[in-house]
Amino acid sequence: MDIDKLRKITDIMIADFVNKLGLNGKVYVSSNPCPIVYGDLGAFKRVLAGRFYTAESPDLKTFLEMNNYSKEDQKKYLSEGLVVINDYFKDNPLSKNSLITCIHERYHANRMILANIPYSGNEDIPDYFHTNGRFVQNNDEKVDTYIDPAQEVLLSSIDQSKDVINDYKKLSFEEKDDLQFENDMFSDKMSFQQAIDEALIDLMAKITYEIATDKFSDIMEVTDYLSKHSKNGSYKGMSNIILRHHDLELFKWMIDPISYQKDDIHYDFFSNYITTDDLNDIKTIIESEDIHVGDNFLDNLTKEVSKKSK
Repeated sequence: MDIDKLRKITDIMIADFVNKLGLNGKVYVSSNPCPIVYGDLGAFKRVLAGRFYTAESPDLKTFLEMNNYSKEDQKKYLSEGLVVINDYFKDNPLSKNSLITCIHERYHANRMILANIPYSGNEDIPDYFHTNGRFVQNNDEKVDTYIDPAQEVLLSSIDQSKDVINDYKKLSFEEKDDLQFENDMFSDKMSFQQAIDEALIDLMAKITYEIATDKFSDIMEVTDYLSKHSKNGSYKGMSNIILRHHDLELFKWMIDPISYQKDDIHYDFFSNYITTDDLNDIKTIIESEDIHVGDNFLDNLTKEVSKKSK
């Protein structure tokens, strides 16, 4: 399947889905024309159908170094980011799997932004610690970087007070290194965000494809069908949450995360959206993903959501 043809077909499908959300699909599709190529995903080629590489990221630099692109193309891909579809699909007919894969990765690509975010000052030290029941920013340095705001930024209430930051700045590298292993709350939170985000993007890509087949009239109808018939725990859990709230706000958040984060890149829209009724479905989603989230994190999430529900 020619890559330009794959783009044009998925353009139409994505725009239709976005229109059905009540947003402007044509503008959405044209706003971020991220390059798409077939490629060898290296160590991931057996497990990933596709992958989005964030602009200027170390992973993208490694991918470009391993592949024989012209200097002009390398410069373009490095500055704009890159969607790579497993080259297994290149010489095969257009399929449901190739379409859903391309749609999925393009939803990731369209979310990339350039942001000025906190930086610990050392790549071996996380930008935040979790201590005394809260996340704290440990340095006042910031860096401009391309990010996915749903997966690569800590979404939580963070103590960013000057006194706290100054206290952590005074610590040695060894002391900071010890602090990052004091508990797993930071890594658990980032893993949780990734699981929720992938579940939503997976579901969006599946629904986008199904809507295009004309077997369903609207997004909620497909969501209801997947809730009742899917054996995929991620689809089922996320579909249940959307049906329970009876709105499409989570999909709109995926399309336009910044607008839903109240001008605060750290605002945790999802944790403020869900209720205690959703917690069993969240557990289903987490257990269906290949990640580990500790019991302490789940207990804290339950307490947090319970407080907001009262």
